[in-house]
Amino acid sequence: MSKLDDLEARLAAIEARIPAVTPHANPPITVGELVDVPAPGSPISSPWAQEVSNRIVHRFVNKAALDAWAAAAGSYGTTLDTGRLYERIGTAWVLVGAGRIGFGGLQPGQSWAVGQTFSMSWPQKQWDSDNFNAGGAPVTVPAGLDGLYLVSAYISATALIVGAATAVQIVAGGGIAGQAIIPVGVGAVTVTGLVLLTATQNAQIQIVNGHNAAMSYNGAIRVAMVSP
Repeated sequence: MSKLDDLEARLAAIEARIPAVTPHANPPITVGELVDVPAPGSPISSPWAQEVSNRIVHRFVNKAALDAWAAAAGSYGTTLDTGRLYERIGTAWVLVGAGRIGFGGLQPGQSWAVGQTFSMSWPQKQWDSDNFNAGGAPVTVPAGLDGLYLVSAYISATALIVGAATAVQIVAGGGIAGQAIIPVGVGAVTVTGLVLLTATQNAQIQIVNGHNAAMSYNGAIRVAMVSP
């Protein structure tokens, strides 16, 4: 055996007597509600990866696909067809932010008899985010869009009111959310109200014609979500 071979054999024998060193893993750290965040240089545990996955904003084709995900509370998901963001609260997906949700419509002319009470219909849509209105009087909240809504309408008579004042009311959620009067000698008014509406509840503009003859009224309506 050469001197070099003898030296290598001695080094190998020394290395064999040295115990293996296990890499030191630092304890996990806390970030917000996560209490098992891996410290720098430490391995990533499976539970932590799953918790982080629940906090990623996952994307879904539509709300029906999102509803099929029974995620943990605090999870977020977005629907690609509407671009809306939802948070999992309890066992339900709750809309985050109102965005451009609601309806805008026009009525070019609708006639009322003397003293008649009637709800104005909206045959002309200016915008309708989620099929709130089918052309009739009710502007109905679709499923999943419960919230606080601003209802505003501009109503104009085709002539100045004669006889008695005409009342214009916002009837929403089973009650009167706003009311205005078109006085005698005047021809138009704006009425506005804030109302909490849940799915299938609706908002309507109701007019009581106080004019001394049949009168045609035209108008515009806006029903817009202010907050979920």
